[in-house]
Amino acid sequence: MGKTLRALTSNNNLIGNYVKGIMEHGDMIDNYITHYLVLTGLHIVKKNDKYIMIDGFPRLMEQADFFIEKEAKLERDFVVIQYVLSKEKAIERLMSRAKLESRDDDTLEAMNTRIAIFENETMSVLKHFEDMGKLVKIDAE
Repeated sequence: MGKTLRALTSNNNLIGNYVKGIMEHGDMIDNYITHYLVLTGLHIVKKNDKYIMIDGFPRLMEQADFFIEKEAKLERDFVVIQYVLSKEKAIERLMSRAKLESRDDDTLEAMNTRIAIFENETMSVLKHFEDMGKLVKIDAE
């Protein structure tokens, strides 16, 4: 998802500039934008009978509900993969990525915002998928 959103930010237009501003602060992109992108990807995959891996989505319960509903409509099964690592290791890797990729959205402030969102919002989403038997955890330390 992040790669697709960063591609949008490379366009100097209304949508690109809007998404770029949100990403630079480490905030969550509005659901109507992420839902549209995911729905487009799911439609393309269904049309071409392919598989898809969506990185970084869903992060909020509303997004999870949207995803589950769309997958059911498309009669597709899915799993959610969680790479489990400490907050310290996550920040270390994000800082390394920021140096390698020169990303505007990889500031320490933005990273801390994204980690807080993960702890406050995404953990409950992961628990929901775990309760459904759809979560696969991978040790990423």
